[in-house]
Amino acid sequence: MRSDYRLQECQGPQFKRSFPNIDYSLLGYNILRGFPMATGHDPGFTKPIFSADYTNGIQTADCRFSIPKGYVVIPDISCISSFSSKTVKSNYEFARALSVAANINVGGWGAQFSASTEYKETFSEMSSGESVFILSTAKCDYYFSKLIEYDSPPLDQTFLRRVRILEKSVTSYDFFEFFNTYGTHFATMVTFGASFTYEHKMSLSKFEEKQGQGIKLGIQAGYAGVVSVGGGFNLDSSQQQSASEFMKDVETRTISVGAAPPANGDALTWASTVKDNPVPTRYTLESIENLFSAKYFHSSEVDYHKIKNKIKQYKGQYCEFLRQLGEVNSCLQLHPGVMMKKTKLSVTTEKLLLPKPDCEKKCFETQGCVAITYCVRCRPENFSYMTCYMYGARNKTIQGGIANDFETMIFTSKLNKYKIFQNTAIIGNKRQLENGTLEHKDESECFKACTNDVHCIAFTFYSKSAIIEKCHIYAEDGLLNMRSEIYTNTYIMSWKTQNLDL
Repeated sequence: MRSDYRLQECQGPQFKRSFPNIDYSLLGYNILRGFPMATGHDPGFTKPIFSADYTNGIQTADCRFSIPKGYVVIPDISCISSFSSKTVKSNYEFARALSVAANINVGGWGAQFSASTEYKETFSEMSSGESVFILSTAKCDYYFSKLIEYDSPPLDQTFLRRVRILEKSVTSYDFFEFFNTYGTHFATMVTFGASFTYEHKMSLSKFEEKQGQGIKLGIQAGYAGVVSVGGGFNLDSSQQQSASEFMKDVETRTISVGAAPPANGDALTWASTVKDNPVPTRYTLESIENLFSAKYFHSSEVDYHKIKNKIKQYKGQYCEFLRQLGEVNSCLQLHPGVMMKKTKLSVTTEKLLLPKPDCEKKCFETQGCVAITYCVRCRPENFSYMTCYMYGARNKTIQGGIANDFETMIFTSKLNKYKIFQNTAIIGNKRQLENGTLEHKDESECFKACTNDVHCIAFTFYSKSAIIEKCHIYAEDGLLNMRSEIYTNTYIMSWKTQNLDL
């Protein structure tokens, strides 16, 4: 095969190279079946929505590359061969780690990545609460593509034929099959290059032991990554020893997307190998109903308004359709903790002006923040409108009470064993205790009953002598809200609290 097989004419007799593997920018993406950490290509990519049109002779300003109509494509060579590490202790944190690669602008499709086999395997291990994962990644970028919305690329002809059939459809099944074929999203930006990840699994007990000793596991994992690709000669003896000790305590899976980093760790060497076959490593995704607009169907006679409204109608049902087929275990969105409806906490640590999703993200990423309260029904004229109330782990006087316009989220993965809410009781559906009711037991025995129940996420203990059944324990799906109740304490348990003493 000729070495110029990817070259094509661009405004003159000379040949210009096209960007390798840019085809991925043209494809749809199924957010339920996708898995950015898959070995090889991400299974979320589907069939072409757009087609590559080079007839206009568009090229980069330096005249080296041809660019298809409707895209801005920029070389962006940047390789970091050292390994950065992230500790993942819950399913929510794992989903967030994946979302760094697949950034979604619009939701409403259900639990993302939940139909992926590899995701379900890791999800199952996470759910047991017995393991912690440490992800160590090195990455190399080569170029990125951005979709031009108001001068968009032409739609793929096969895609258009399917859309015209969809236009006449009156059944949800036809739309579900469309999502299966073309995905739930389309890409507005794709970064091409390579990434190399070590997924280290460590037992929870060993993780807590190492943390108690003050060992920086993320740093150790970074050293281990360098050693594993053959670059250990760049480390001193203490760093090599640290890597060796770390590897004794973990099970490791290698995830290679594109070319692997070289043994000598040289970033320039890695870049020279990545350029031949760069693959998508990060992508920004737009929900597919937003494709059906004048911006993209300007030269088509398709009734895109009708199809867009139908997609909005059926998108929330698609995950349930896959669940009934056995592809998805649950369509519930993951949360960083437990949600209490109609509940407001008192004695705030910090107040910020943020929309609710950013409020959750801010608390999750802020050291010491363990809970938020947010007014979900406030109007602009209300005092608490768009106000993020944050609560710290050291705040010992947190109380919860009924407030119809508010919701509270408690970040169980960030709790150190548990958090006490004083003079507060849970309203919800309590669980049956193993030995019936605890009529005359104290608070420590109620605590023990909860930690011995694998489903228990919270309990309320009533100190009032007039109350016979003092200990009420709850699973997460039994929690509704909180109310003020004197002589009563509520405990929200950490995700890792089992068989502990009060």
